[in-house]
Amino acid sequence: MSDRRFDSVHLIGGWAQPQSALEPLTQAFSDASAVTTWTLCDSYAALAPQLSAQWNERTLIVGWSLGGSLAIRRLAAENLKVAGLALVACNPFFPGDSHWPGVGLELLDSFAEDLRVDRGRLLRRFNLLQTQGAAAARAQARQTLGFASDIESWSDRQLSASLEWLRSWDLRDELARLDVPVSHFLGEADAIAPVALAQSLQQNYPAHRVKIIGGMSHFPDAEASRFIAECLQSG
Repeated sequence: MSDRRFDSVHLIGGWAQPQSALEPLTQAFSDASAVTTWTLCDSYAALAPQLSAQWNERTLIVGWSLGGSLAIRRLAAENLKVAGLALVACNPFFPGDSHWPGVGLELLDSFAEDLRVDRGRLLRRFNLLQTQGAAAARAQARQTLGFASDIESWSDRQLSASLEWLRSWDLRDELARLDVPVSHFLGEADAIAPVALAQSLQQNYPAHRVKIIGGMSHFPDAEASRFIAECLQSG
């Protein structure tokens, strides 16, 4: 990132993640910048123009997981210039294939089936998967227990639609076209955006910065969030 003096920071959450899930990142940036948070509670058609209408060359975008995918897609579609894009536990191609590390279509298909059968069980399963392997996995799991109830107002239709984003979006070409500074932050223990992704990112996007955070799962807790904020603000 060439300029650390951001006018604002826009945080975009991941799939099925409420405002409360963004609290560690919000707190990490709150002392230095005006922070705006976004959740994926609406359709792409509704969210996309709201996002880009507020982005400018002094905006740092921090996209966590699917929130990072949304940022990539919107920036590429509009050829927007921002101060920087930080992708936290984000894979431009979440399913992956034989040439690109990913979580696999089988898991994402099982999520779609579980959503149809038992939404609550799926959300509990997903939030446990987010914290799996973390240095403080048990404490984080307790922290995420309330996330499912925090999104009770979100429609099954939107959860299904945004789950399809995870399943179908391949944004590798869009990511390559972005003319903004990009940093990737991967969790060493992430079960959703695997740490093996680091090598593929470094090979395919040599201008991007890639950092691996020890002890971090898919969920950026307070310690990981402070590390991310310090890296982005200090250079």
